[in-house]
Amino acid sequence: MNKPTLFLTRTEIRHMPGFPNGGLEADNLCSGVNIVYGPNASGKSTLGRAILHLLRPTDPPTDVSLHATFELDGTSLSLDYNMGRVKCQKRTDGSDLTCPPLAPSQIGDRHLLALHDLISSETGEDVAQRIATELAGGYDVYQASRALRHLDRAARPKKLIDRDAAVRKNYDEVKDRQDELLERQGRLEQLRGQKKAAQDAQLQLKWIERAQQCLETRAAVEQTLQHVADFPAGIEKVTPRDVEDLDGWQSTQQERAKEHQSEQQKLDNARALLKKCGLPDEGIPPELVPSLRLKFQRLHGLQEEIKSRRREADVSRAALEQESRAIGPNVRVAQASEIDTSLLNDLFDFVCRANKIHAEQQHQSTLRDWLGVKPPPEDVDALLSTIELLRDWLALEGTATASDQGGLWKRVAAGTATLILAGLMGLLVHPSWFLLLAAGVGLLVWAFWPGTAVDRSQTSRREEIRRKYKERQSEELSSWSSDVVREQMKSLQERRAAALLAHEKQMKWGDLGPSIQALDRQVSDLEQDKQKWVAQLGFDVDGDEEVTLWLLAQNINRFREQQQRLAESQQLLDTATREFDSLLVEMNNALSPYHLAAVDDTDVIDACDDPDTIATRVEQLALRQQQYDSATQALAAGETSLARIADEQTDANNAISALFDRIGLTVEQTSTLHAWAEQRGEYDQAVREHHKAEGRHQQTTNELSERPELLALTADELAGRERQYREQADQLDTISEKIGGIEQAIETARESNDLGTALADQMQAADDLREQREQDYDAVVGGLLAGHIDRQERVEEQPPILRRARELFASITHGRYELQVEPEKLQGKSGHSFVFRAKETASGEGLKLQELSSGTRLQLLLAARVAFVERQEQGIKVPLILDETLGNSDDRRAQEMIDAALEICRGGRQLFYFTAQRDEVDKWQQHLKSCEDVEHRVINLATQRDLSESERLPIRDYEPFPTTPVPAPDDLDWLSYGELLQVSHPDPNKEPGDYHLWFLIDDPFVLYELLNDGINKWGQLQTLVSLDRADGISSDSTIFCKAQAAARLLESVLRHRKIGRGNAVDRKALLNSGAVSDTYIDRVTALAEEHAGDAKAILEALKAGDVQRFQKDKREDLRDYLRDQGYLDDREVLSPEEIKTEVRITVYPDLQQGWILPQQFDILLDLLTTERRPPAEATATAFLQR
Repeated sequence: MNKPTLFLTRTEIRHMPGFPNGGLEADNLCSGVNIVYGPNASGKSTLGRAILHLLRPTDPPTDVSLHATFELDGTSLSLDYNMGRVKCQKRTDGSDLTCPPLAPSQIGDRHLLALHDLISSETGEDVAQRIATELAGGYDVYQASRALRHLDRAARPKKLIDRDAAVRKNYDEVKDRQDELLERQGRLEQLRGQKKAAQDAQLQLKWIERAQQCLETRAAVEQTLQHVADFPAGIEKVTPRDVEDLDGWQSTQQERAKEHQSEQQKLDNARALLKKCGLPDEGIPPELVPSLRLKFQRLHGLQEEIKSRRREADVSRAALEQESRAIGPNVRVAQASEIDTSLLNDLFDFVCRANKIHAEQQHQSTLRDWLGVKPPPEDVDALLSTIELLRDWLALEGTATASDQGGLWKRVAAGTATLILAGLMGLLVHPSWFLLLAAGVGLLVWAFWPGTAVDRSQTSRREEIRRKYKERQSEELSSWSSDVVREQMKSLQERRAAALLAHEKQMKWGDLGPSIQALDRQVSDLEQDKQKWVAQLGFDVDGDEEVTLWLLAQNINRFREQQQRLAESQQLLDTATREFDSLLVEMNNALSPYHLAAVDDTDVIDACDDPDTIATRVEQLALRQQQYDSATQALAAGETSLARIADEQTDANNAISALFDRIGLTVEQTSTLHAWAEQRGEYDQAVREHHKAEGRHQQTTNELSERPELLALTADELAGRERQYREQADQLDTISEKIGGIEQAIETARESNDLGTALADQMQAADDLREQREQDYDAVVGGLLAGHIDRQERVEEQPPILRRARELFASITHGRYELQVEPEKLQGKSGHSFVFRAKETASGEGLKLQELSSGTRLQLLLAARVAFVERQEQGIKVPLILDETLGNSDDRRAQEMIDAALEICRGGRQLFYFTAQRDEVDKWQQHLKSCEDVEHRVINLATQRDLSESERLPIRDYEPFPTTPVPAPDDLDWLSYGELLQVSHPDPNKEPGDYHLWFLIDDPFVLYELLNDGINKWGQLQTLVSLDRADGISSDSTIFCKAQAAARLLESVLRHRKIGRGNAVDRKALLNSGAVSDTYIDRVTALAEEHAGDAKAILEALKAGDVQRFQKDKREDLRDYLRDQGYLDDREVLSPEEIKTEVRITVYPDLQQGWILPQQFDILLDLLTTERRPPAEATATAFLQR
């Protein structure tokens, strides 16, 4: 066994959910298999999660505390994993180091192989996709094949076949129609004679109908003429429009009279208003009022400005008076007004310089007061060294006291304990113990004995301190007690602080001399400048001269500024007042022609109670202008309206007189006019009816001009002749339709080429079928070639991860299943994904994960995960953790899984197996007994954690279930050994992989070894050999080559035997066809079972009506589906002799090389080509004997 690169030696849980106080550890872990056994809730899962955390120290959780020791590349390391902090050390020297990466992040938690996780949650798609990616090698053969529209099996071209049948049927129908048309053409002459007689009878009927109409129109003329004569004479002159016009004219006369009265009143009102306005006849200019309004707005603004300027001037005047008083009695106002501004600025600079010099004088005076007289110097360093000596003295006092008290008590306690022990032991045990009393007394004496080595050293140090103190200080201490020493040390510290301050003052005195001399010079210059300023200003200065000059300069400056403000305010006030007066004069002049009183400026400015007097004048003028305009417009409009009204009244009177004159009535006969107007509509209708009757009568009379004799006949005579011709004329339409139909058919037949077209369509449909057949050949061949390439890639160019997963899965299932990664189309999307499938090596059927049993599914995912973990690792083999993985496996598969796990351990990987089942521990121990090269250890968590006795169940010896032994061949030959094995008769519907190995291996002893090893099917052996998992048999061995030749023979026989037979139809096929509804599914399924799934027999039975009311179109759909899916094969079934001939040709090379013996060839052909159906329990050798 190779030693693992990484393996844990100890794991301790100090804090985890479920173990807040720790108490769970696994010690002395081995580098091979570690079986952790314990009941539920004993900590197995927690220990597994702890191992997962330890293998990923780069992202530690903050609620877990673990400790582990492990070996990595031969170095012993420890890992402390404490609440988010990770610390890694070498165990040899305890040095810290950065924790190396152990488990790569890509594998996630896939090295934890838990039973419940593998069964319930794992889908395997991610691992399958990774395998498929490595498998592709840059070329997706499957996708390329789909892009080229390759097919695995050619679909039946139903549309082309239906079209071919339709055009054939159409050709037959066209030919039948032409034969029928020739027969109908022979009856045309007879029909034409019948048509001529019917046309003559129909013509006579028309003349009779015209004569009858003439009689009816004559009676109508007479009746309408009498109706017209009943109306009064002259009514024809009246129209409905006349009454409407008369009413309108009369209404107009009344409305115009009212309108005339209203307009006259408006004229009177307009004249009165025009007189009231008091304006000239021409009015006022239109621009006058807007101009006055704008001027008033400006006037109002000037009024507010004048008030504001007056207030500003008053304020400035009061401020000027106050500033003049602030100047003082020594300076006159005239003098202050004459001082230049630049002179004031120079005065300000002088005062600032004087203030600065005075401040410096004050600072130097304060500094001199602080420095005082120069103090005598004192040695600061000597004082510091004396303080240090006193500190050492106090330190020795504290040490001695603590040492004496601690040592004394210890020695007294030891002596007392020795005395008590000696007394008790002497009294209770033996008198010789009293000798210890001397030792106890000695300890007590030693405890109180003065003059130890420590005391002598401290005494010497004290003497030295006293001597040095006398050398440095003239004064002697009154005593050397601790309090006196502390007081003296405090006094020395105060003296040292005072010496430091005196030293600092002495340095300050040295720096102060030059600055005092410079300041004295500046003060002398300042005094001279001050006298110059007093003389230049020309007025006296009292008190502090610099301050007085400063205040005087400020007051004069403010006085000058206030004078300027007052002058500016007065100037602005005068300007606004002048503009106001001028504008007011303009407005008064403009208003005076219209008898409006002038407004004084005092009324506008000073009268605060009525400031808008001028505005009132302007608005009065505007109102008078509006009234003037309105009255003028109303006067003109009224005169125009009166003239129009008079004209309209005259026109209405003239129109009324003309109306009555035209009708012949007087104006007083208005009621008669209304009565005639109401009857005029009836009169007009009667006249129109009369004219229509005359026109119809004249028309009917003219139509009988060729048959004047009919005008003399009565109504009864005409009715008799009508009945005579009616029966014969009624046959005309029927005869005409028959003749027209025959002629149209003949003409259409002459113009068209239906028969030629139908024949051409038939030939085109046959060509389309042949073209589709060639395309299907190409597509199927391309699909077969792509599938072959894809299979070759998967078999010969497998990536390491898939090859390893296949090896593990085949090993665990003992060759019964083979792992495959297949493409699967995505639902609702383009493209495909890759999924795992387990191919049964016997039947060749590929099953999805959800179609597998939980045990087989577990084994597949276990193999895939292990392979995935191995592939993702980067040098370090991560320990595998199996959690009850054998839980639902039978004994055989459990043994294979344990063997696979042990092989993984031999490759250098540590393994943990967690379980609560004693039988699983028994199985592991049973296998590990014979594996001396694999270390193992069993950890019983119930014992380690001191659980109750009922949970500490002992581990028993494993006793596997007994199996049926395989009989040995002894001296039997191949046939005899087959009879001994009771090999069943071969089922021709099965795949070659499902056949018993007896049919392929003719060596009884080799066959016995394989059967004894649990290998009994060809597919199982083929898989194990391909993965080099069959002991003693390789892919190039003679045994396997002969078995392969026999398998090729079986494949050839089964392939030729299926020609013309098709697959058996079952209920699933019927449901998938979509042609059998829920109503018929049970009956059609029973029919399929009755005919043993024979598609041809089922379709014939449906056609014969065995399932009532099953529609024809559904039967054809079912036929198409069964043909497309391989259930219906229209080819002829080959006879046994034909099958043997074809197979002999196929396997001739194997016969020539001796891979297949003639006896074996004949026996296999006889068994597989027989037409007799042996009983279900019949064996192959028994059938051969019969």
